[in-house]
Amino acid sequence: METSGESSGTTATLEGARRTQARRVLMHLATAGPAARTDVAAATGLSRHAIATITAKLAEAGLLRAGDARTGTRSTQYEYVDAEGDLVTLVLGVDAATATVSAFDGTELVRYLEPLGQTPDALDALAAVLRRSLAHVERAEGRVVDVSVVVPSAVAGDPQVVVNDTAFGWGTCDVIGGLAERAPGLAELAGTLPSGIRLVSLGAAAARAELDGLPVDDLLYLSSDAAITGAIVSGGRLVRGGHGLAGDLAHLPVDYDGVRCECGQRGCLVTVAGPDIVLERAGLAPFAEEAGRLAALDEFVDLVRAGDDRANWSWLDASLWIGRALQMLALAVDPSVIVLGGTWAELPDEIRAAFRANRPVLGDTTLADIPPIVVASAGPDSALQGARQAARERIIDERLSEAFPAH
Repeated sequence: METSGESSGTTATLEGARRTQARRVLMHLATAGPAARTDVAAATGLSRHAIATITAKLAEAGLLRAGDARTGTRSTQYEYVDAEGDLVTLVLGVDAATATVSAFDGTELVRYLEPLGQTPDALDALAAVLRRSLAHVERAEGRVVDVSVVVPSAVAGDPQVVVNDTAFGWGTCDVIGGLAERAPGLAELAGTLPSGIRLVSLGAAAARAELDGLPVDDLLYLSSDAAITGAIVSGGRLVRGGHGLAGDLAHLPVDYDGVRCECGQRGCLVTVAGPDIVLERAGLAPFAEEAGRLAALDEFVDLVRAGDDRANWSWLDASLWIGRALQMLALAVDPSVIVLGGTWAELPDEIRAAFRANRPVLGDTTLADIPPIVVASAGPDSALQGARQAARERIIDERLSEAFPAH
């Protein structure tokens, strides 16, 4: 029995806190470049004493290097030692597959695009941009340190697979295995990466990017373009749940007596508010077939704003179900803010109205405006940005595990 000093639980808690602080320091240096302790303290919100302790520990572990002071100052500059290597990030979007190669700090070096209309098989399109990206790194004599594949579907399992996909008719699909068959050398490359090839839900990646622009650590993200995607963030971390399905918000069974979903349930949110359903009810399904889903969704937004009866009826019905889903999620998750992305960010008023229509009262106060519903602000590349940020965090966490081992 412990009689004095720190218990093992207390030590583990302190080490966990120090590791979290060290991650913030390294993430700042990895993206901003060399900086003095005072600059790091200002950027991370940590005290100077904490920064001094952390930088000493990281330098001892070989993760930081103390360089020369900047011209005109006496402040020693600290830099992240292993800030080299290329991040390869793929995103499967509404009408195209995109791949980028970026430096470790997030600076984009090259981008490749493969329209799905030219390559009907989504896996073929992803493989095409992946091969071009890997070839670019090889020509530049670079070194790949992460490959992330972002998909508009839920991701679960170990090894990771896509589950409950309705956007591309996959259902359950081994995307990484399919890419390995189409991209020679990918399996060998995966063996050199600490985390292997990572499959990431589009909702999770976009939520990560949105988190950087909000003064909160807890949020609920929900979006719709290629498909309905979502994510739950708590304490600054993605909530995955016991089976990796915590963010699969497209398949919330909001309409218990509704139609059968492709996933096997009845009345999933995607069956009453998914992009294909909304476009069909608005009479835009033929337009989507001809011009593509993204163009059809843009047309849909324009029609709703112009007061078109059929488009408005379609959207009012969909927003009612979205609002009900958010009502349930708000009480179950209690996020600080709800963020709407994709097409839903273009038409937030009806969703807000549906959400506020049935809110609880605590004492004399209604929760109609709690949590606030805001529109996404990270921009069209939010999934790319978020996936890169998550990749840096994984790599840094791997290195921190040596300096701050788990107890």
